[in-house]
Formats: sequence, C-alpha cells, structure tokens
Amino acid sequence: MLDELFGQAERNPEALMEVQGVLQLGLEKKEDVAQFERILLGKLQSNPQSSLYPQLLYWLYIQQKDFDGAFVQAKALDRNEAAASGYPGKLFEVAALALSNADLAKAEEVYGYIASNYPQRGAAFQALKALVGIKEQRLAAAYPRPMADVNALVAAYAALLKRQDATGQTAAAKRSMARAIGFWQQRTDTAIMMLNEIVTTGRANPELTALAKLDMGDLYLLKGEPWESTLLYSQVELDNKESPMGHQAKLRNAKLSFYKNEFALAQEHLDVLKLATSREIANDAMQLSLMIQNNLVLDTLGAGLAFYARADLAELKGDYDGAIRTLDSIPSLFAGHSLLDDLLWKKATIYTRTGRYQLAAADLQTILDKYKDEIYGDDALFALAELNERHLGNKPQAMALYEQMLKDFPGSIFTVEARKRYRALRGDGV
Repeated sequence: MLDELFGQAERNPEALMEVQGVLQLGLEKKEDVAQFERILLGKLQSNPQSSLYPQLLYWLYIQQKDFDGAFVQAKALDRNEAAASGYPGKLFEVAALALSNADLAKAEEVYGYIASNYPQRGAAFQALKALVGIKEQRLAAAYPRPMADVNALVAAYAALLKRQDATGQTAAAKRSMARAIGFWQQRTDTAIMMLNEIVTTGRANPELTALAKLDMGDLYLLKGEPWESTLLYSQVELDNKESPMGHQAKLRNAKLSFYKNEFALAQEHLDVLKLATSREIANDAMQLSLMIQNNLVLDTLGAGLAFYARADLAELKGDYDGAIRTLDSIPSLFAGHSLLDDLLWKKATIYTRTGRYQLAAADLQTILDKYKDEIYGDDALFALAELNERHLGNKPQAMALYEQMLKDFPGSIFTVEARKRYRALRGDGV
C-alpha cells in the first residue's frame, strides 16, 4: 500500500495531501507509526534527491509533535524552498507549533536558527520578535517577577525596534514594549504615550489599533481614571460591533462597572455578551453574570460583592497577594456568604498564575468536594486536570480527571478538549 501511495505522490505532487489523509487514517497504533518512520528513513537514504520523503517525514513528525525531528526536516526543506522565496515557512511552522504546545526551549532554538540563517525579507526580525516574546512569556509566568528581568525585556524590545528591517512589524513590538513598561514597570504615562502613537499614526492595522486602545483603557484604570477607560472601551466597541474585538471591549466595560460596584449596569452588559460568538468571552460573561445574580439574592446591597470586586481589581493591578488577603477576609466578614465558591475559584486562578500550583490544586479540589454542582464545577475539574498534566507532573491523575470530566460534565464547553487530551495521554496514534 505504501509503495502505491508513494508512487502516486511521486507522479503527481498535488496528490500529497490526499496521500497524507489516507496515511492519517491508517496510522492508529504506535508500532505502525514507528514502522512507517523506519520505512521513510530507508527511502530517504535510497533516494536522497527526492523531495517526497523529507515532506512525508516532516508531516509525520508534526503529527506526532516530535519537534526535534520536524526541525531537522524543516531545515532541509526550507533550504531548497527558501532559496526562491527567501522565507523559511516550515521552520516558522515548527517554531509556532512548539510554542503553542508550551515547548518554549524548542521554539527558542528554531527561532534562533531562523534569525541567524535567514536575514532577508523580514524573516530575521520576525524571529527575533518571537524570541523576545518568549522571554516575555517566561516573565509573565514568573512570580515574583524580578525587576532586573523586566528591565532587560524592555531593553530587548527597544533594541528590536531600532533594527532597519522592521518593516510593517514595529507596531506590534511597540505595543508589547508599552505593555511591559505600563503593567510591569508601572510607568503608565510612558506606556500610554507609546500606545497613543500606535493609534494616532494610522500605520497599524485596525485590529492592532483596537488592541492598543484596550491596553490604554486598562492603564487608565490602573491610574484611577475610569472615565478615560470607558471612553476607550466604548470607542473599540462602536468600531467593532458584533465582532470578538467589540465583545472584548464590552466585557471590559462590564468589568469596569463591576469594579465601581454598579452591579445592575454590569449585568446589562453581560446579558448581551452571553450570546457572543467567542466561546471564551461568552463563558466569562456567563460566569460573572451568574455570580452577580446569585450573590445579590440574599446580599441585596452587594457588600460581599464589593469586597470581591476590590480583590478582582487588585489582581488586575498585579497585586496578587493583596487580592488573596481581600478574598480571605470575606468569610470572616460575611459568614456563610454565597460567594465562598467564587472565592475559591478566584484564589485558584491567582495561585495558578503565580506558580503556586499546590495551593491552586487544593482550592480546586475543595470546589469539587463542596460545590461540584455549582457554576464552577466543570471549570474546576478541567483546571485541576490541566494542573496535574502541565505543572504537577502527575499525568495518570490528569488522565483520570479528564475521563471524569467526560462522565460528569458531558455538556461542558471543555468536553471536546478534555477528550482530546485524554486520548493524547492514553497514547493514541496520529
């Protein structure tokens, strides 16, 4: 069968995708995948001039998320293809896939190779920008965040912006630099000025311009100027009606009302967003809306919610310990309040963000033990499975939790992803 498929692809290169589709259906077992790889390597040795077998090997490694093997084949393929185009498309694909699968070390290696070997047509700048982005991603996950590292990141962005081959890509780098200056160095005025330059020059695309406005709104909120924030959020909302960007702006306006303890107004925004096309936005809106609704039934003045909103704003400002202290004060001030599951969920998300994974796991388990049938039941189960898989190193437990997700919450928005991850941990094939 393989000989026939190889012959078909050799005779008609346009049939390669069809051949890959047939192979994908047939390669279900690990031993079949290993045998197929051996056959391809043998064919490549026998036919070193053929472009088919490197392409199939590259495809196989990508399917298996074997980024080491994919990197080797991508170098060979791009060496030929980029000779004409000057752009190493497959190398960028490997780097992006490694990044999306949280393999930061491999992504750094591939982007570093591109930066060193492909200076033409902006490829080097794109790779260098990605490398600085990875540095930023590592720093975002760090807790506490060393200021020396923040300063080094800002300096790296500044050096990037000085390059002469940054055509058309500088606005995105400038936005990232401004965010680091504003949110991490807490130089909000400088950051707002940089973001305003992106907005007013007219060189950035509409999406990037809208993102810069949202960032400016967030920074004004940190400065204690919420009216400037709502003005910017509303501009983005009006310019991007019925789109994910517009919904994101409306969600920010809803949260702004929440921070100001204007719970009824926040509810109005959130009721619209429940029907948003973006699953993530609709889910966030639904959760906040239900939390407001449920907790105003007995606490009609919203005193407990006001404390929660204060903690939420502290988290936005990066004052994670202050947020935890505020959340921990609520049970003693409002004994038996219906916010208790909300507090556990918020604390778990903060602990996860700040790398305190055991504390996060404990709070998530408490939600499952005491409040499994409340609004955070499926969220807590999926988050706990993800913690075990990615941070606690307990993949058997993660697999068990993903399986429990499929049984206990078959209608959850996390079900499809849980099934995918369960199968991957079980070792299913391509």
